[in-house]
Amino acid sequence: MPSNLADLSEFQFLSLNQIKDLTGKSTSTLYRWIYEKRFPPPEPIGPNSVAWRVPVFKEWQRDPMNWKPSE
Repeated sequence: MPSNLADLSEFQFLSLNQIKDLTGKSTSTLYRWIYEKRFPPPEPIGPNSVAWRVPVFKEWQRDPMNWKPSE
């Protein structure tokens, strides 16, 4: 993963491990936040794979306390 999130393309995806590294949070915390609508849910990228779009994560990262899911 690039050392700077700004270097990533808007078309790239972040894996769960990358999200955990960037947030410093555990899998269970991230999925609890998703359930509580405090963190964006991942998108399916394959039959058994999910990932987060870079722009969606960046939007959350800008203001995590006030982030709301898109309708």
